[in-house]
Amino acid sequence: MYNMEAQTVVCHRQICDYVVSCGGVTKVPVTKELLQSAASARSRYRAYLEEEKGKKMTEEQSHKRKLVATELETAKKQRQTLQDICNRLSTDVDKLAEEAEQQRPEKMAELLTRSNALRQKLKEKRAAMKVVNEQIKSKSEELRVI
Repeated sequence: MYNMEAQTVVCHRQICDYVVSCGGVTKVPVTKELLQSAASARSRYRAYLEEEKGKKMTEEQSHKRKLVATELETAKKQRQTLQDICNRLSTDVDKLAEEAEQQRPEKMAELLTRSNALRQKLKEKRAAMKVVNEQIKSKSEELRVI
């Protein structure tokens, strides 16, 4: 009784109640329906197991799909953040370059150095964005397959 599921315990209880109501095991009427039910019990059990297996697979697939969808949304947010950073860096690089053109030589060298440093960061962020775009592409494909 300890390893039985609730459904098994309920069915066991029903059988015991029916045997008691008939007056004992020897007095249970053996009808055609009872014999047919006993003969098809194994096939019903197999069908039940297949149904449970299908439910479990569907549940696992749904969980996997949700996980991939969450990863995809995270990657899209990361791409948007990187895009915003790239836009700001690009604007700052242009402003510093324009400002450097209008300054005297000593100040121009400082502004160009800062502009080049920002330009290097911009290249790094664009490379990171390419990686994120590849992740998005692979996650989208994986989501289509699931």
